[in-house]
Amino acid sequence: MSRILTGDTMIFSYKKTAAVVIAFTLTLTIILILIYYRNPREVENKYILKEYNGTVALFKNDEVISVYDEIVLSAFPSADRQRFAEGIAINSPEEAEYIIEDFDG
Repeated sequence: MSRILTGDTMIFSYKKTAAVVIAFTLTLTIILILIYYRNPREVENKYILKEYNGTVALFKNDEVISVYDEIVLSAFPSADRQRFAEGIAINSPEEAEYIIEDFDG
């Protein structure tokens, strides 16, 4: 028995395919983010963006390299505050600037 796809069935099929592609893309993105923002305690000699006196500072080997006073963490959603409380491991001060720009708008 062959299946004939009508216009409505084809649209449903495309929507279903699009939903699967979007779900896969989101899942892959989350996995990559989790890998990228690994636990900072596992990283030696890397930079860490972390909460510092209600704002954010860039650390290297537990030494403050730069403080971003324009960031007021109390105004952020709790999930973002938690990320900065745990620390975000990064590779360079330039990457810190990029992340700060994302949060600062």
